[in-house]
Amino acid sequence: MILGRYFFLGLGLSFAGTTTSVVSFFVAHLIPLTALGIAAVIVGVTAATLPEQVTGSYAMKVLLRGSTLGIDPLLDEILARRGMTSNPNAQIPNPVWNYSLEDVEGEKGEEGGPKQGKIPRAIYLPPKMKETSIATKSPSEDERSSVYIPLRDHILPTMEEMRAAPATLLSEDRSQDGIRVFTAGAYLGQLEEIKGEDVTIEDALEYILVESAELCTSVRASEIEDTIVIEINDVKVEPESESYRTLLGSLPTSLAASVVSSIRGAPVVIANEDIAPTKTVARLLILGGR
Repeated sequence: MILGRYFFLGLGLSFAGTTTSVVSFFVAHLIPLTALGIAAVIVGVTAATLPEQVTGSYAMKVLLRGSTLGIDPLLDEILARRGMTSNPNAQIPNPVWNYSLEDVEGEKGEEGGPKQGKIPRAIYLPPKMKETSIATKSPSEDERSSVYIPLRDHILPTMEEMRAAPATLLSEDRSQDGIRVFTAGAYLGQLEEIKGEDVTIEDALEYILVESAELCTSVRASEIEDTIVIEINDVKVEPESESYRTLLGSLPTSLAASVVSSIRGAPVVIANEDIAPTKTVARLLILGGR
């Protein structure tokens, strides 16, 4: 049995309240002190039964951290594959963390969205919402958010091409354009708490990162056109691997990108991320919105 942090405090209050009530009622005949003792017993019992964590828990952080380890070997292979491709741009083997808005925009495609641009890292794709099965009430695969990682060059495929990308590295196919992976934020788009017109992006991030997972103490979000700047304060989770951070961003920012992509229904890329001991500031770009 795991005792909560308030167990012994509650036990002490209950004992003191019981003693006060008995002495006050049977010896001193003081009704106010008797009531005070009974109140102390009630508070003590309540405190003793409180869990270690009221909302999130350290176990939740460990689970989220463990979820990043599952795809680390694949991310290492992706980085190695990038290093073996004959790409004229040196940014691909060693993806740059910061790049300009002009680099991301590139040339426009037929539908108005960006067709080519310098996007060396992951592109967070929104779920393709479909009705769930009436019999099983289970979501289809299209209702999962996914992440497209380009392998060969800066060509940005269409949404359907990215969603149709293989989920594994094809060892014999060096012309493979990209790979689709699933992160810890794959099913965040199904949460009712982040849906609705009255739910802002900041509200959704506050619910996921602070209230539910307790990965940080607070989060702020500001939006200017297709750019969203998020500020994550006092991150409480252990650092992720270098390969994860290089391709997908830090764990809180990766979850934030999945949330933004699901809410907006558009691809999102982490343009830059400044990680400091007490604060992380990231700039997310919504692609195809112009």
